Amino acid sequence: MNMQSQIAYDFIRKRIISGEYAPDSFISGKGLAGEIGVSRTPIRDALRQLEQEGLVKMTPGYGAQVRSLSPDEFAQIWVTRVALEGMAGLLAAKFRSEEDLALMDVNMRALWSEARAFDPATWTAADQARFAVRDRAFHELILAATRNRILADEAARLHLIQTTIFESREDFGKWMKSPLLTCQEHQGIIEAIRNQESKLARSLVEEHLEYSATTGELCRRPTTRQTVSDVAPVSALAG
Repeated sequence: MNMQSQIAYDFIRKRIISGEYAPDSFISGKGLAGEIGVSRTPIRDALRQLEQEGLVKMTPGYGAQVRSLSPDEFAQIWVTRVALEGMAGLLAAKFRSEEDLALMDVNMRALWSEARAFDPATWTAADQARFAVRDRAFHELILAATRNRILADEAARLHLIQTTIFESREDFGKWMKSPLLTCQEHQGIIEAIRNQESKLARSLVEEHLEYSATTGELCRRPTTRQTVSDVAPVSALAG
């Protein structure tokens, strides 16, 4: 991707992640070209890349549209995340460095600070979004500690699709897990990784995500009845 395409990609991606471009909304290539100050070609390159990442879909005759998820698609992504991030917990406990742990601790201090200030009566959309960004960063730190780029990239891609689309819902707040409970679970995961208790780390990550997957209507299991037990066991993946 050349520099102009990268600029267009970063611009559009930021607007999708921020919610400025809502799910199902159409993206005007002509309008963006004028706004960003590039030709239509970099816009097309950027949209193709975003389509590959799952944030945009291209519809013949209509153009580019921000992707939305059906309840089944959302649930299937969550099941896949549980499998991938459970494995990530196991690998992170085996391969984490002191620097990885230090970064996780910094992230946790920020999360705990916000969680302790949590008040449902005053919690704003901006507070919610800030906490969600730190929560996503926590998961990305675990993925980075696996030293497995393929697993990390795919899990991060699915997490981004899921949270970008789900968090754009006006009622997202009512599906959120308590910030304090989130921090307690994150802290337990970090301690397992710190102590290199790989099986425990995997179990705690899976429980953390599976709990989230039962908190709302959009987080239900797929109608195809695919569950984590349908995925190859960690022993088969680990070799």
